[in-house]
Amino acid sequence: MSNQSGFTHVVILRSAEGSHRDSSRRAQNDISLRKRQNGIVALSVTLLLSAVIVEIAVIGAIIAYTLTNANYNARLGSEAIAAARAGLADAMMKIVRDKNWSSIVPYSLSVGGGSVDVTVVKDSPSVGKREIIATGKAFTRRQKIRAIVDVNDVTGVVRLVEALEVAS
Repeated sequence: MSNQSGFTHVVILRSAEGSHRDSSRRAQNDISLRKRQNGIVALSVTLLLSAVIVEIAVIGAIIAYTLTNANYNARLGSEAIAAARAGLADAMMKIVRDKNWSSIVPYSLSVGGGSVDVTVVKDSPSVGKREIIATGKAFTRRQKIRAIVDVNDVTGVVRLVEALEVAS
C-alpha cells in the first residue's frame, strides 16, 4: 500500500504541478490574446484617425486652391478692365489731338501686365460721333469696353457720351 499510496501521491503532485503549469500557460495565453486584441483595436483606431486626418488635409487643399484660383481670376479680371480703360483713354487722347483720326483696324498697346486692342470707328453710330471698342487682356481674361464719344467738328471738343462694359 505504501507503494501504491506513494505512487498515487507522486501522481497527484505531478498532476497538481501540471495543472499549475496549464493554468499558468492559459493565463499567459489570455494575456497574449488580450494584447493582440488591444493591438488590433489600436491599429484600427490609428488607421481610422489617419484617414480622417488625410481627408481633412485634402479638403483644406481643395479649399485653398479654390480660393486662390478665385482671387487670381478676380485679379486678372481687374487687370483686363484696367487695360481696356487705358485703351479707351488712349483713343480719346488721339481723337483730341486729331479730330479726324480713326482706326478701323485695331491697334494694340501693352498696359502693365496685360494688353489692349483698340478700334475707333468714325461716324458711328451717327455723324460726328466715334465708337471706341477697347478689349483688355490679362493672361486668359478678356474685358471689353464700348464707348461713344461726340466730336465737335468746329471746336474739336471731345465729349464722352457713354461707356459700357460689354461681354467679350
